[in-house]
Amino acid sequence: MAADGGRSGMQIQYYSGFQGLPRPFADLFDEVERIDFFAGRDWFDLLARHAGDDRDEFGVYTATDADGAPLLAMPAVRRVRAGRLFGGLSLATTAHLENFTVACILFGAGLDGDGGDGGDGGGGEARLAVLSEFFRRLRWDGGGGGRFDSIRLSPFAVDSHYGVLVYRALRAAGFWIQVYTNSFNRYENTEGMSHDDYLARFTSKERYNIRSRLRALEKDGGLSIEVIDGERGLDAAVAAYEQVSAQSWKEPHTMTAGWTLDLIRRAARHGILRLGVLRLDGAPVAVQVWIVTGGVGHSVRIAHDEAFRRRHVGTVLTNHMIGVVLDRDRVHELSYGYGNEDFKGMWMRESRFFCGYAAFNGRTRRGAVMGAVQILGRPAKALAKRLLGRGGEDDGNG
Repeated sequence: MAADGGRSGMQIQYYSGFQGLPRPFADLFDEVERIDFFAGRDWFDLLARHAGDDRDEFGVYTATDADGAPLLAMPAVRRVRAGRLFGGLSLATTAHLENFTVACILFGAGLDGDGGDGGDGGGGEARLAVLSEFFRRLRWDGGGGGRFDSIRLSPFAVDSHYGVLVYRALRAAGFWIQVYTNSFNRYENTEGMSHDDYLARFTSKERYNIRSRLRALEKDGGLSIEVIDGERGLDAAVAAYEQVSAQSWKEPHTMTAGWTLDLIRRAARHGILRLGVLRLDGAPVAVQVWIVTGGVGHSVRIAHDEAFRRRHVGTVLTNHMIGVVLDRDRVHELSYGYGNEDFKGMWMRESRFFCGYAAFNGRTRRGAVMGAVQILGRPAKALAKRLLGRGGEDDGNG
């Protein structure tokens, strides 16, 4: 690799989907997927099928050095929008609103020493050089596919090494950057913890309440809890999940949307699903979907039958599921995903904000106008309308 981090002779290619992706990059995604499902091909295939609209085109940008060795790969969505003010060509990372993972940029093996694969800790200067050149090329010629007016990258944990790396690279490439709040996440650091260790952090009253609610259900008889972690028994468990979801306080479309059921089945195929079903006298009354990957236990979906709310079936199942991912899977973190609902604060007491970057290309007319509007605010909006009201497209001389 060149001493400048592989910038000399960098070649950028765009692939529509994963079809035709060169073997070294396909292997890179497969290797990472074994560690973190949310950085692998199956996850991005799911997003490509269920997220966005017909105007969005999912693909993968790759960069190689002069010898053809992989430098980085970035799954992304190309968007072409009509409209004089906010139209144009944009690029966005593929992510989910519930933030199961951060924005995905995978680095080649030659850059591994600079700190991880797309996670927290990638602040090395070699990576910065490669990523800066990659963004510079996207700003100047779109990697051969036309210059982008804007790029949106999210989410990144605020002040994380990875987020700072991407921000520095965008600035070095000459983009105008607006940092915006993306989401809020409840989580718990559980490195080296057993379930008993975890419960020891609660007050004595909280521990009593959790255990007494379990004992009350056991005393009544007919309590059973099943956790499905693969395809065996999955159909019956999904049917129970859908049944409880229909009787819960949750909006049905958030629980049984096509993408959610697809995610459950894909996770089962990978062996990372933990689908818990609590039954009373054989009838399902509470369900939870967890996914365990990358050392993190992600709480994806929870629901209980409203008729059993006063029996605290949700509390009992949550405690059971946390016990499974701590004692069996030995996760180093629990995560409640996006949102700040009150109940999350009981189970996961740490919190963090995620941000995103809206990067505007001042070399294009639309990029300069959008940047002015977004960064300078309303005073620039009137000027933007006047400028774009003159008609005509970007003249390429930005």
